[in-house]
Amino acid sequence: MDLSVLAGAWADYDIERHNPPRPDVMEGYRAASRAAAAPRTVLGEAYGSGEREKLDLLAPAETGVPAIVFIHGGYWRAGAREDRRYPAGVFVPRGVAWISLGYPLTGTTPLPGIVDSVRRAAAYLQGNAARLGLDPARLVLVGNSAGAHLAAMALLTAPDAPAWRGAALVSGVYDLVPYLDFEIARASGITRANAEGLSPLRLRRPLSLPVALTLGEREPPMFHRQTELFAAHLAALGAKVERIPGAGHDHFSIIGELGRDGALTRALLKMAL
Repeated sequence: MDLSVLAGAWADYDIERHNPPRPDVMEGYRAASRAAAAPRTVLGEAYGSGEREKLDLLAPAETGVPAIVFIHGGYWRAGAREDRRYPAGVFVPRGVAWISLGYPLTGTTPLPGIVDSVRRAAAYLQGNAARLGLDPARLVLVGNSAGAHLAAMALLTAPDAPAWRGAALVSGVYDLVPYLDFEIARASGITRANAEGLSPLRLRRPLSLPVALTLGEREPPMFHRQTELFAAHLAALGAKVERIPGAGHDHFSIIGELGRDGALTRALLKMAL
């Protein structure tokens, strides 16, 4: 696979150049997350010793249920698990728990350490699923933006290869080598020594699970190209890849689909149930 086609200027990757920030949309997610409720709720469950190594669980009253494990975005430097509880309103009534995962940010932790944190969370959930009332054989991993990158890294690098039931990656970046010329690389701890090892597009591990990929149609051109190449890469590794169109969406609005009964939600329910 020729990854040189992913080289480009920052303008080709710059989210805010192509999709101006949407404060109203983001506040809508936060407000819906504050209002989210479920029969069983565990907020701030620690999976590690770090201040942000915590998760929020919203679940049906029943135990032994499947769960969606969500990793938020924010360029690895922003975002909060508390602002991504809102999809519980769609999944919990259908018998599926929603877990919103926190992780350390680049202000305190370089990207390799963040990847380690997410792998730690995956191992914690596998080991503690029964105690949390979850079925460890029916955990589905989801991430958006930076969280999609972290989810892909968890799929391809976790040492004990947790048995995820499926995965969905939304608006992700999967090759970080082109970022080496950008300021965000320096701010995130991405270096010439580690960029390839932090790039899911350059990693190989046999995968047999279903993976859904989506992004907004108005997202930066290189996000589309990265998603296209990563879909082919996953298929070559053995994954059952589904591409879900993001018609009418940009980088900020596409994750609203997780709170609606649309194609992305249906794909996740099919994996979980």
